[in-house]
Amino acid sequence: MARVLIDTSALVSAVEWRVDIWSELERVLLVPFTVAVVEGTLAELDVVAAKSGKHKLRVRIAKMLLVKKGVERLAGVGHVDDVIVELADRKSTFVLTQDQGLKRRLKAKGVPVITIRQKKFLVVVE
Repeated sequence: MARVLIDTSALVSAVEWRVDIWSELERVLLVPFTVAVVEGTLAELDVVAAKSGKHKLRVRIAKMLLVKKGVERLAGVGHVDDVIVELADRKSTFVLTQDQGLKRRLKAKGVPVITIRQKKFLVVVE
């Protein structure tokens, strides 16, 4: 079973643009999958909400979605992007992100990246 790691940037963007991540993942992935976030992603969401009033509601919605969908939480020590790259090194792991720097690092390692295109749908970029 494949695993999809979701980054903070993708969560906030998906809520902002009203992209249904779960139905889109089912559409683009042709294999069974589970969804997970790194614990640090939740901490980053709190930082985003504290810095920007306009993101407060988006962060709250994103957190509610994570709970409602029963998303797995993965522990990791260090910078969130480093933890994601380390965890994504494993076979059959996809990463959903809007972060250009993280995308470059993942592509260099051969990890499939999923991104939001045209503020409407997901695509897999390998």
